[in-house]
Amino acid sequence: MHQHGGVAVDCAPGIIYVDPNEVPGRARFHGARSEVFYVSLPRGVLASCGSRLDRMLRGTAPLTPQWRLFSRYARALHDEMAGLSTDEALRCAVHVQDLALLALGADRDSAEQARGRGGRAARLAAIKSDIETHLTEPCLSVEWITSRHRISERYLRALFAGEETSFRDYVTARRLLLAYRELTDPAASHRSVADIALSCGFGDVSWFNALFKRAFAATPRDVRALAAAGVTRAPAFRDAPAGRPRPA
Repeated sequence: MHQHGGVAVDCAPGIIYVDPNEVPGRARFHGARSEVFYVSLPRGVLASCGSRLDRMLRGTAPLTPQWRLFSRYARALHDEMAGLSTDEALRCAVHVQDLALLALGADRDSAEQARGRGGRAARLAAIKSDIETHLTEPCLSVEWITSRHRISERYLRALFAGEETSFRDYVTARRLLLAYRELTDPAASHRSVADIALSCGFGDVSWFNALFKRAFAATPRDVRALAAAGVTRAPAFRDAPAGRPRPA
């Protein structure tokens, strides 16, 4: 990278380059393949970084833990943007800005505010990604997640409470949606409902059936029969508490 007012800078893998994009410059790529993830932020959003930002312009920074949080969250937002409403996308954009403030070293007040918003959002995004990766594994639990992410159970509860749910209910909902997809997949038509329930992380088939009916207003067999008849519909998911249903 070579921008007006600066010197030529080599950007190796794992490097952040802070680009004043109103300044003309030139980028030259070497090798058979180069991968660049570019995020543009309004200069006014970063004003609280003051001289720290000025010193970094036209230069590089190592991929610190703060920059890694920024990069991972921004990439995840890029991948999911098409499925977000305008309001949701705007809220997520604020989180990206907050993580940039933390990485750049904003003033104390701004950093505290950013840590409260962007830090929590990035942490929750990382936990949700971990949940998806290990969704059907028996090890997935509050204790396992808090140990992996080095947080307290109280903090984990607060993260999910901010989305008006709980860790257990969130995991259950994701497993139910996975089961729904399996039940409507023609390639899985030879598998029994019990087999699908167990493979999706439910240890009790009767409990799974009750939760499934509560969530989708239909039994697993009903959903499978409709799919077999060629009737397709998006799952109308309703709240499904993760605790065992009480007898009627």
